[in-house]
Amino acid sequence: MNQRFYRIKDFVKQNFFFYLLGFVVILGIKYFYCKAGSDALIWILAPTTKWVSILSGIPFSYESGLGYVNHNLRYVIAPSCSGVQFMLILMATLMFSFVHRTGNGRFLWTLGSIMVSYPLTVFINGLRIIMAIYLPLFLEGSNFHGVLLTPDRLHTLIGTVVYFVSLLTIHRLVDVVFLRISESAANAQTSIIPKFLAPLFWYFFIVLGIPFLNSAVQKRPEQFFEYALLIISACGLIIGVYSCVSLIKKLGSSRAL
Repeated sequence: MNQRFYRIKDFVKQNFFFYLLGFVVILGIKYFYCKAGSDALIWILAPTTKWVSILSGIPFSYESGLGYVNHNLRYVIAPSCSGVQFMLILMATLMFSFVHRTGNGRFLWTLGSIMVSYPLTVFINGLRIIMAIYLPLFLEGSNFHGVLLTPDRLHTLIGTVVYFVSLLTIHRLVDVVFLRISESAANAQTSIIPKFLAPLFWYFFIVLGIPFLNSAVQKRPEQFFEYALLIISACGLIIGVYSCVSLIKKLGSSRAL
């Protein structure tokens, strides 16, 4: 019991500063984002829009106070489309999931997690915006696009699928790299579910938890619970698919042996 207590105490002592630093940075950016308009977010809106234009060939023009606009498509890349929220989720997932595994490189890992989250967000958010532009056009007039799958719900689903799949994939790739560097599978999770806990927690905490704490439920309870149910259902389905794929791969490896 005493040994376990001292191990926990030593763990907290070694990592507390970096966890605290991570929380301060994330909450600071979150506070800035809540107050910022398009002019203050030009540092992420501009490269994201440029990436979207490269992929799609669609031109956008900037309108101060609004964002990047294409009048023909009636589409605006506004502050809500900036991807800052996903950047915070990715930042938190990378920092808090792996900083304790970096030894003496904790500060470099914390700094690296902050820095790498920005280009990854621009890249992934650009793909999301492309899907948000073209998928509704593809589904227009079909049986899938109607009362149940409204434009707002479709937009939420596209964002959830693109962001959460990307988050799980990045988390898994980094985890595999750490395992290979240590040349040991001793820290590998034998169960499928724990692999998803860190990205799932941070996704839910920032997307649903913080709005809940900010009294979003009291302001628009029905809309919030519908939004939350849609996100939870989509994430649950994605985890189910990942679990099935992992299980099939594990069974295949066992038979090969």
